[in-house]
Amino acid sequence: MNSNELMKDLHVLLKESGWLDRANEFYQNHPEYFHQTDRSGYISSFSLSVSYQPATLTEVKDVTPSLFFAMGNTCSKFVREYMAFTTGNVVSRNWIGGDIVSEVRCKDV
Repeated sequence: MNSNELMKDLHVLLKESGWLDRANEFYQNHPEYFHQTDRSGYISSFSLSVSYQPATLTEVKDVTPSLFFAMGNTCSKFVREYMAFTTGNVVSRNWIGGDIVSEVRCKDV
């Protein structure tokens, strides 16, 4: 499998899993996550990334990836939530103006 095939497979998986429907439902009920742009109305995003950070390349096969989710818009003046799911730990942080205003850590997601 090459990277284009992987991207296509993941795109199909996310759409068929219902993930996109859940994200759409959330945004329809939470307009506060949108930020007005100069030219094209409003914008918001939901970003998902997977990070692999082995100490050496020989450890790649055994590395546990970290999943990162970010919601909102980095230009927004509103609260932005950031969640990091990594090896059973969840960190939920609320940011205002670049400063963390609350942080909650949970075990056993």
